[in-house]
Amino acid sequence: VKKYDNHSTNFSLQSVTDENGTSLEYSWNDDELRIGNKNTYVEGEKTYIIKFTQRDVTKNYGDTGRDEFYWDVIGDEWLVPMENVQISVKLDESLAAARQGKAFCYVGSRGSTTQCDLSEDEGRITAKIDKLSRQQGVTVAVGFKSGTFSGYQETLMEKLIGIWNLMQILAYTIATPLAIFLIIRYRRLVGREKELKPIPPEYLPPEDISVLMSTYVLKKYDPFKVKGLPKVAQLLDLAVRHYIKIYEVKKSSLFSGAQYEIE
Repeated sequence: VKKYDNHSTNFSLQSVTDENGTSLEYSWNDDELRIGNKNTYVEGEKTYIIKFTQRDVTKNYGDTGRDEFYWDVIGDEWLVPMENVQISVKLDESLAAARQGKAFCYVGSRGSTTQCDLSEDEGRITAKIDKLSRQQGVTVAVGFKSGTFSGYQETLMEKLIGIWNLMQILAYTIATPLAIFLIIRYRRLVGREKELKPIPPEYLPPEDISVLMSTYVLKKYDPFKVKGLPKVAQLLDLAVRHYIKIYEVKKSSLFSGAQYEIE
């Protein structure tokens, strides 16, 4: 497990060897270590010695008021049963005076409170389990006085990654509603330009009815709707229909209007 209590443990795999110290072929993928060649069967009794280092693997628990090394020595995801399991936790001499309470060992499926027997000898805590079924694990808990271990301190890289992740979250939070607003605004502005422009209504008089007759009828219906000079409108209508021709014979001036002749 490369993380503990949601922070890095700076896991470093040192070596994978047999009992004679001979290095063995292995592959490491995420939290899964595979030893040997996948195309080669393993027969008989084999010894594998895996050496690795981790740090920041203790935690201060508020309910107990002490620091604890609370560790799943054997996880509960193993798909094979185990027999004659032996676990040893060797404590440095400098930690002897900081010990508080007795050590505990738990065995079984996840969440199990079944305890296993422990023995202690010269700073070494040992647990022996005769048999473990599939997906059963072992957890060891050792208590120390509060403040024995310093709290986890983020590395510079972890701080930078945290700041970067926070910036991405803030950028996403701001950019999403802004993008939605701009899209809606764009659609409203551009969409309106593509809409049909208003078409002004046009009215034509009934066929075979002169302008003067139409004016007379409209005056009877609503005298305030008739504006301008009906006779002039009639003359212009006749000119448009090519029944007459209108010629300008005198330009308009400051003191008089233009004069026209009808042919």
